[in-house]
Amino acid sequence: MTVKEPRSAYALRLKQSDTALTPKADRLGNITLMFNDKERALDGDQISAELRTSDQRVIPLTVRAEQGQWVIQPEAMASLPAPIHGLQEVWVDVRTEQDGLNVRRSAKVAFGVGQPTASLADTQLVQGAEPRALVQVDVNTPSRFEARAVLYATNAKGALVPAMETHVAQSLNSGRSELVMPFDGELLAQRGLQAPYALRHLRLFDQKQLALLEQQSAPVRLVDRPLRDDLR
Repeated sequence: MTVKEPRSAYALRLKQSDTALTPKADRLGNITLMFNDKERALDGDQISAELRTSDQRVIPLTVRAEQGQWVIQPEAMASLPAPIHGLQEVWVDVRTEQDGLNVRRSAKVAFGVGQPTASLADTQLVQGAEPRALVQVDVNTPSRFEARAVLYATNAKGALVPAMETHVAQSLNSGRSELVMPFDGELLAQRGLQAPYALRHLRLFDQKQLALLEQQSAPVRLVDRPLRDDLR
């Protein structure tokens, strides 16, 4: 972004939740015009936005009003090159009249998005001295996939607290497969943490694309049963 009026009271904010977006992302960013750190009203026809892709395409973007903010809708996400081939850029230009002045501001942000080569299916958290997460993955295209998650455990006061983050990666073929994510029970015991456990912030990555594919917000199903011999 080039700032031609560095001391101006007017500033354009283009905010993005993350630089790694999933193929199911419902927005590319939020737009706000500020005057001395206070929001100013904008009309939709004063805003233009476009997506500049790493393979040299320019795609017009739609901006919609949502809860008092202007939100950039995603377009053509399934056709975008994987992050390993470069990042995509969102460019925004605002032209408006404020306090009798013609104000123009521009901004851009970059992001990566992967192709939907796999998705999360059922996930179970096995309770016990050696907790493990069983992450089922529906694979559309063979690749090397990684699952990451944070285990929450119960402390001496009976509260669930974040205990550890772990990950597992494996090459998977098309169809449904299972990734087994072990957690260090001995380390949990040393810290005075125990069951019941909870699994949160589960994410699925495609390592060949260097891409985040999915983030799971739904509760993970808990099970309390012996592990199969091949998972010990």
